[in-house]
Amino acid sequence: MTTTKALAAAALAVSIAFPALVKAADAPRPTSDRAVDLTGLSVGFGPSAGADELVTRVIGSAKRRIRVCGRVFASARMAKLLADAREKRQIDVAVVLDAKANTQEDMTGKSKAAMNQLAAAKVPTRLARAFERTNGNFIVVDDETVLTGSFEFADQARRSSNDVMVLWKRPDVGGEYLKHWESIWHQAIAYQGRK
Repeated sequence: MTTTKALAAAALAVSIAFPALVKAADAPRPTSDRAVDLTGLSVGFGPSAGADELVTRVIGSAKRRIRVCGRVFASARMAKLLADAREKRQIDVAVVLDAKANTQEDMTGKSKAAMNQLAAAKVPTRLARAFERTNGNFIVVDDETVLTGSFEFADQARRSSNDVMVLWKRPDVGGEYLKHWESIWHQAIAYQGRK
């Protein structure tokens, strides 16, 4: 299936599953391999069909707060975006990650390097150990915008992932994701930065 057809299929599935968000008659007709914007709903696919673009765009859109939850965090680029949001734009940034995937299973050292980059920028980062896995990959911006999907926060995903990210700009959805993020955060342990 081509990326354009996949985007159209995803938009149709969203319109059926969430009729209040998108009317079937408003389903987009993609003309490129970039992220599709559906007035309050955007869909992007990796590696070159907009998922990474959505991550960049949502982090850049923050005015007050960014909350990140991820299974794998091995992206120097994303760590820099979050560190810059904190240091240059004074955005309140906090990150909670799966402990096992980012420590024991980090064979390349990229997760540790990305987490150390956050620690150096004084971005509060915690490792979730309460569950076997913390598989959710999502970002909540300003309590109302949610970016979620299977696209991993890792440099490898930018190059070779066939995953999806969906962005909702809705305070009700953002509020629910924020509650979920807070429940994980409160059970996680602080990451101090390691060598």
